[in-house]
This record gives sequence, structure tokens and C-alpha cells, in this order.
Amino acid sequence: MQIVNELSEKLGRNGHDLREVIWADYKGYAPDCPAFALGGKLVLRSELKGELIPDEWRPLLASSLVFETRFRGRERLLRLYALLSLAISISLTLLFFLIITRYLLPPGPVYYLTGRAGRAYSYLLLGFFFVVFFLLMAFPARYFRRVRLRADQMACEEFGTRQDLLTILKKINDMSISLGGRFTRLDLQTPTVSRRIRNLAQVEQTH
Repeated sequence: MQIVNELSEKLGRNGHDLREVIWADYKGYAPDCPAFALGGKLVLRSELKGELIPDEWRPLLASSLVFETRFRGRERLLRLYALLSLAISISLTLLFFLIITRYLLPPGPVYYLTGRAGRAYSYLLLGFFFVVFFLLMAFPARYFRRVRLRADQMACEEFGTRQDLLTILKKINDMSISLGGRFTRLDLQTPTVSRRIRNLAQVEQTH
């Protein structure tokens, strides 16, 4: 918490009023991107507990703070887009359900479908929902990953943490912490650890 307050002051902010640090097992949080959640919570991946000393958290927190501070409007836009995508996916799935029920299924109540036919019908609807949601979320994914990479560069310029950030990212990358399946990685809207390393190395070569 002290590190966050120090970095926030350098960014011209009064801190994030942190109240609690949460070590999460949920793979929806990227291990290399500390997350500032509602209620004054800082969410960190449990796999890193005891693996990094406080000073090693500094470059990771600096990048997340820059992203939170300088790109907050875009992050809120992403959240709004995600909610809208969810609503559209549900609506299209319901429409798909009505079309199948009316034109493809035999006459009679849908709940009569049991056994293998019922399971196949359920899998079809779930598959349709996830495909639509995946496609909708794929549109802004590349843009927001570029924003995250830009936050890395800005943090390195403001705090002089380029080499430290590279070292910590390589350490995390060597730990091979799972990010979950494809949907989880898409939902994160964050570049992979190896992509962040390549980006920082490329920028370093140009200086």
C-alpha cells in the first residue's frame, strides 16, 4: 500500500485509498497486471504471493497505476462495451432460440426434449452465445492491448523502471502461470507477458 501511495503522489494523485490487498486464485486476473478493484481493493494473483519482494512489485504497480490514471476513460468505455456485448449476445441467443423452436424443432413444448437431444440442444444454444460474445469482444481487444503496452512505456519514462520491469516480467514469464482458456485471455484485454517483454525490449533498442 505504501508503494502505491508513493507512486500515486508522483503521478499527481492523492492515492487510491487502498484498504485491502486480495490474493486471488481467479484466472481472470493477469499475474503481471495488478488490478485496482472497487472498494479500495488491490487484487494480486495468489501464485505470486511470497515470490516477489516489495521492490519487485514497484514496476508492475507503476504500469497499472499509469493505465488506471491516464487511460481511465478508455477502461470505463471497455467495461461499458463488455456489458453491451453481453446484452447483445443474450438477445441474439434468445432470437436464435425462437427461430430454432419455431422452424427446426418438431411441434410441441421444448421441455419435451430429453436425453441426448436435450443435451445437444443446450450445447447448441450455449455454443451460439459464446461464439457471438467472443466475436464481439474480439473487436476492441487489439486496441486495448496496445493501450496497456503504451502504459508500460509511459511508466518507464516517468519512473525509470524499464530495466526493473523487464526483469520482473521475465521472472513471471518463467513461472508459467496459467491464464485460463481462450475466453479468459480475451476477457482480460491485456497483452501476454512475453508480448510486454518484446515491446519493452524493442523500445529499449531504439533509445
